[in-house]
Amino acid sequence: NKQERNKARHQLSLGFDDLLKAMNNHLNEDGYASVLLPFNEHQFWTQYLFKNSWSISHLLEIVPLKNKSANRVVSLCTLKPSVKTITDKLVIYEQQGLYSERFSQLISPFYL
Repeated sequence: NKQERNKARHQLSLGFDDLLKAMNNHLNEDGYASVLLPFNEHQFWTQYLFKNSWSISHLLEIVPLKNKSANRVVSLCTLKPSVKTITDKLVIYEQQGLYSERFSQLISPFYL
């Protein structure tokens, strides 16, 4: 239903405090947590992580269409201090209806 879809797409029930608590409770000091957020929310998430002694080792900006700005960000979060963040970008569509080559390779195992 529409309410469930909205809940899945937006942070309505799991706040940053709850997410970080779960990460702290379930990951060992060498563990990683992958988090996908809308681009703007990710900026707040990054600040929140740093204030709580976490770092981001990898950052993937997801761009829906070539020559557009990223609308989602996947971050690989870690308790390891002062890691250098490796940033990458994934373009989904080269043009409307045409997947980028990289995205096509990424999803190819899921198609017959």
